[in-house]
Amino acid sequence: MKRTFICLFSFVFIFSATDRRTQYFLTEHDFLTKNSSSKIAVTGQSYYRVEYDSNDRVITKSKVDERKKVMTLELYKYDDSTGILREKNIFNENRKLLSRTVFQQEKNSLEF
Repeated sequence: MKRTFICLFSFVFIFSATDRRTQYFLTEHDFLTKNSSSKIAVTGQSYYRVEYDSNDRVITKSKVDERKKVMTLELYKYDDSTGILREKNIFNENRKLLSRTVFQQEKNSLEF
């Protein structure tokens, strides 16, 4: 009975997990050129932590200092039906919104 429970729990846990992938970059240039580093290589220095979804799109991009404190956080939101980038939000270390950019709203902006 215990073995069945463990197998069932493991099966549910594995398939319910989100398909996120995390990569680490030492500089902005490394991020733009997709030159990632291992988690161990970035220990003790400032770096960028980038999470991707199952479609290989950036979900979050965090600038982390050498003490592992998040300095800035960029959140990306995509349209569910088309997969096109819809919104980019930038927050500071206190989670205060610094910038919001909304994409693909050109026809709405003509009304203003």
